[in-house]
Amino acid sequence: MEDFETNYPTLVDFFSIGTTTKNDGKEILFVKISDNVNTDEVEPKILFTSSMHGDEIAGYPMMLSLIDYILTVYNDTGHADHARIKNLVENTELWINPNANPDGTYYGSPSNTSVTGARRANHNGWDLNRNYPDNVAGPHPDGNPNYELETQYFMTLASNNNFVLSANFHGGIELVNYPFDNAYVSEYTHADGNWFEFTGVEYATHAQNDSDALGDFTYMTVDYDSNIYPSPGVTHGAEWYRVYGGRQDYMNFYEQCREITIELSDTKILPEAQIVNYWLYNRDALLD
Repeated sequence: MEDFETNYPTLVDFFSIGTTTKNDGKEILFVKISDNVNTDEVEPKILFTSSMHGDEIAGYPMMLSLIDYILTVYNDTGHADHARIKNLVENTELWINPNANPDGTYYGSPSNTSVTGARRANHNGWDLNRNYPDNVAGPHPDGNPNYELETQYFMTLASNNNFVLSANFHGGIELVNYPFDNAYVSEYTHADGNWFEFTGVEYATHAQNDSDALGDFTYMTVDYDSNIYPSPGVTHGAEWYRVYGGRQDYMNFYEQCREITIELSDTKILPEAQIVNYWLYNRDALLD
């Protein structure tokens, strides 16, 4: 992450939004990518963040690959994808956080070098995706009287920056999930529900097509309640399962940011040999 800024100082700002509770004080690291990276421009801010569940880490190396691809292609004017990347870098601010719960990811590794003992919760044992204020269940739906440090950092980040679009990457299944998680369609829906479904279908279809081209014909094909949401790989949150205190609903309801949750892999911790393929399944869908 530091090398991205070192190698591309005019495009990258590398920073931490805070230190976790564990004694060794892991940083929650971000890069901001923009052609005027040291200026807060009047451009849409886009937020990508992965692995708030510490053992759901397909998105962790994927975000590193995404950062590397954007920077490399932007600087290669002869690259076939240069025009698309140039448009993205010069007309948005991209904020990317590969790992939102490093204490969970490296929980079983005192040296912080192995993900073998990764777990879902943070160092204090709390599920960070139940730890946000909820417009249905109230300020502390998980029973924790406190907001964990990681939660506080992201809430502060969101309140200080008007993100317009966000994706929160998880694992354990393969689908695009959109708000709301805390209410069924029969109760109420997001005002932009049709937009969420349309873009969710576009993402899932693109990922399906690119995975098919690499020989995996089952990627992101799960189907939840086809009577309501007919496209495989896309679901409305509560129709999948109901969640209170999730970050997706917090971002949409309290911060007016269109955030979705993308579940990247059936396997939470991918074998090393599969990491590159899953990046290629998602690369163009992410960029589009």
